[in-house]
Amino acid sequence: MKKVCTLALGISLCNATWAIDLVQSYQRALSHDATWQADQLRFQIEQQNLGIAKAAALPTVGVNASISKQYQDLDDSSNSSTGSTGAGAVTPSFNFYNDESTTRQVGLSIRQPLFRWDVWQTYKQVKISTQLAEVKLLSQQQDLMLNVAEKYFNVLRQTRLVEVNQQEVNSLAKQAEMIRAQYREGLVAKIDVSEAEAQHQSAIAKKVASDIQYQLAIEELEQLIGDIETPLAHLDAGFQYQNPIPNDLNAWLDMAERNNLNLTQSRLAHKVAEQKVNMEKADYFPQVEAVASTGWNKQSPETIISSNGRTDKIGIELNWTPYTGTRNALIKKSQIEANTALADVDKTRRQIQTEIKRSYLQVSSAFSQLNAYHSALKSAQQVADASSASYREGIKTMVDVLLAQRNAYAAQQDYVNAQYDYILSALRLKAQAGQLQEQDLMEFNQWLK
Repeated sequence: MKKVCTLALGISLCNATWAIDLVQSYQRALSHDATWQADQLRFQIEQQNLGIAKAAALPTVGVNASISKQYQDLDDSSNSSTGSTGAGAVTPSFNFYNDESTTRQVGLSIRQPLFRWDVWQTYKQVKISTQLAEVKLLSQQQDLMLNVAEKYFNVLRQTRLVEVNQQEVNSLAKQAEMIRAQYREGLVAKIDVSEAEAQHQSAIAKKVASDIQYQLAIEELEQLIGDIETPLAHLDAGFQYQNPIPNDLNAWLDMAERNNLNLTQSRLAHKVAEQKVNMEKADYFPQVEAVASTGWNKQSPETIISSNGRTDKIGIELNWTPYTGTRNALIKKSQIEANTALADVDKTRRQIQTEIKRSYLQVSSAFSQLNAYHSALKSAQQVADASSASYREGIKTMVDVLLAQRNAYAAQQDYVNAQYDYILSALRLKAQAGQLQEQDLMEFNQWLK
């Protein structure tokens, strides 16, 4: 039975009563996973740094204002003088200072960098750091996509293993009951009953262990997508396996060299380290700024030395520190850091090449492995059926029958694990080549029902 879905805004929207598919799980993780939310906020912080670096090249405007009152005690002898030019004549006195005055000032200043090599180099470094943050966010989104897919298919894997183990428990329970009935009729020996019961209890223990693994898988998926209130989709038993496209290891290595997000991050980190060297060298250059200011001053009461009125100034300032004791050491340190970052690029490239080769070989060999496991499953089931028939005819013992059944269920478990190993290897191969996108999840969704 197929689901009826519609596409809106690139998101597969299906009736909530249907099973949760892979794309829906990823969309839920985008809004629920706390780690992804924190990654987005950290990216926004990095974006703000670019604006801060730009602002350093913009003009700085300052406004200042003040009002002050001054009190001063003056000697009489300093404030006045007496003399006569004739009888009854008085020489007037002059006050050069007031014992009490109020001064009001208002000023406006503008400072514009004209040549700031340090500011320009800092801006270039922040710009590269912003590119690094963008690539890092894309890598984190791809990691989330891969993580959701791995957790999702792990739940499907554990679900199927639980089903197989439950079938084995049920089968061995019937087998043990039949053996006990035959023993009561004196048709079989006590050892056959003990063997059947031992195999049944062993199957129960395996079933309990698989139940625990299933619960852990559900818990890990719910941490990413929230509570799972509806069942998950099932892997279609008829889905087709295929070799990697393109089916050429060198082509995948070339894609990884160009598009692997971890390798791109390493390269950008090297560029950031190289730019830091230029930032340290920028301190050798002088700093030139244009400055302009205007101000208004008013003192009351006014005296003979008061400078009331407006004052305007405009000019260019140069600041230069040709030598500091730590500059050469800082430049050398930055150069060593740049060399270290370059070595990390080569290290990352080698690791990615190894991972690409591993995943490619796993995917390319999965077709043969799955066919082999499927053939082994059919053969083991035929052997189990034949052993049961031979036991009823008295040709084989109960130990032979139980061993054949155990092998049949083990082959079934191997086939289930091989299916999901193939799917996860295909997902990892795309991610390591920098090709994993939501469209790929939609393609993998076609394997679900």
